Amino acid sequence: MFTAGQAPAPRHVRRWTSSASASAAGTSRRTCACPRFALTPPAAPHATVAKTSIESALAHAKNVKARKVMRSCLQLYVGAVPRLQWAARSVAAGRYSGVPDVLEAAYRDVSHGCSSLAGEVALPKENDEFFMMAFVVHAIVDRVQRIIG
Repeated sequence: MFTAGQAPAPRHVRRWTSSASASAAGTSRRTCACPRFALTPPAAPHATVAKTSIESALAHAKNVKARKVMRSCLQLYVGAVPRLQWAARSVAAGRYSGVPDVLEAAYRDVSHGCSSLAGEVALPKENDEFFMMAFVVHAIVDRVQRIIG
């Protein structure tokens, strides 16, 4: 781990190791020695918060256009939450295949889709926060998937 005079690495630092079986096979597959939950995307909880915020905005919408936009956005989030939960479970289990696509669809289709629908209707700030979080998580998971193989 460390030699005399060196401090141990902080707990949050990822330690990548080469797989013995991958080395024997001549491939360079690397695995993360960190807990898998550390890589679990937090998109589903954030989507649920955004969905709840949009539900509240729908309940308090004053005009027909605002209610129509909020209903449409709500449908997008309702459809996204189960897919994001699947993505979180997949990453927690170390299965990354398909996860970047789900995350990309979340920020592109759901959050950005709501923003496009809204026009001049004010959306809750949680929609923008979800977009940024899903975008960053997508980039991280995509990179981890490429590194691990």
